[in-house]
Amino acid sequence: MKRIFCLLIIAFSLCSTTIAGGFFTNRFFEYKICIPVDVSNNSFAISDFLQKNVVIDLKKLADDVPSSGFGVIVATNPNMQVNLKAGPVFVGIESGFDVYSKLGISKSLFELIGYGNEDKDNVDIEGNFFFDSFQYNQVNVGIKFKRFSINVTPGLFFPIATTGGNKISASFSNDKENGSISFKANALVDTYAITDIQKIIKGGNYGDIIVAFNAGFDVGGGFSMPLSNRLTVSATARLPLVPGTLHSKQRIKYDVNYSVNIMDLGTGSGKGIKDATPNFDVNFGAAEATEYKVRRPMFIMGYLDFYPLFGTNLLSLRAGIGAGVRHPFAADAIGYFNYYTGATVNLIDVLKVTASMSYMDRIFKNQIELAINARIIELDIGASLQSANFLKSWQGAGFGAYVNFAMGF
Repeated sequence: MKRIFCLLIIAFSLCSTTIAGGFFTNRFFEYKICIPVDVSNNSFAISDFLQKNVVIDLKKLADDVPSSGFGVIVATNPNMQVNLKAGPVFVGIESGFDVYSKLGISKSLFELIGYGNEDKDNVDIEGNFFFDSFQYNQVNVGIKFKRFSINVTPGLFFPIATTGGNKISASFSNDKENGSISFKANALVDTYAITDIQKIIKGGNYGDIIVAFNAGFDVGGGFSMPLSNRLTVSATARLPLVPGTLHSKQRIKYDVNYSVNIMDLGTGSGKGIKDATPNFDVNFGAAEATEYKVRRPMFIMGYLDFYPLFGTNLLSLRAGIGAGVRHPFAADAIGYFNYYTGATVNLIDVLKVTASMSYMDRIFKNQIELAINARIIELDIGASLQSANFLKSWQGAGFGAYVNFAMGF
């Protein structure tokens, strides 16, 4: 009886998918808002701290940091879209912001905290900081015939701020001969912006910000083509053509010097206390006129979709592979590989549930997505566990979430 009931449910779903699916997906006008946020690190899981009695094991923390060092990544891409569809032709306009930041600190800092430096006279610590932000506007134009579609997405982007070459370093020294310890740290970060923001704020000429924008241009696109009734191949790509320009450069320099004589502290002379006062020196250099060229990330992805249930989209399995480059054609370009695997259950396009694993932009992500579509309105939500470390991505070292809301008819 249970088997018969299950077969009836499957048969009903297949028939409903075939007959009613187009009703919920064929909106000819749509307004959409998308708000995604991703925050992750590659070393520490939130489960380590969500305990009744939290015990911080400094040695374990040091061991958990990979040899490449500790890293934190924060990214977001809020955007708005207006989509129009007339028969086989569709046109979409998208405007939004793309923000990405990454902080890295070498493992030696955590080894110093966890194990000390009894076996080392000097400990060197390195770090780096990366930041990118863009405002972009793009048009998506395409045509679809049954299951074959092709689209082109030209876009204008305006770089807002980015970091160029930067260096963060520190050293911890233990002088056993005179019984003193010292700590030195310095940071040198070059920040590029659209213009000298401080000068504009002081002068009140806010219109100069708009004048300072110097747009770049890139072209994206993709296609989707059926290989059989159950198999579809597709691809997406973006190629930067003209870089955007940032006109202002500011160098930020930060120095810290700290030293203490253990022997003076022990005798209570007070000299060691005086020496232990750290010296800070922060220097915000004057903004310089410059022309710093920057592009949005370049990427290409290929996908294979399999529909095992008689070619309907009641169940679909997707696999994809590709590559990307951040700061393409620049001296500080960073390349990476991407992959995606996922499965989607689709009930007549009214309810969709997707589970996926992916590695995108150097982040492992395990995500659950839910889409509820009532034709006039649609709500898509998703949540993920993520990290730059594969094992930590399953342990809550980072979290991501998004909300997409669409209205149309």
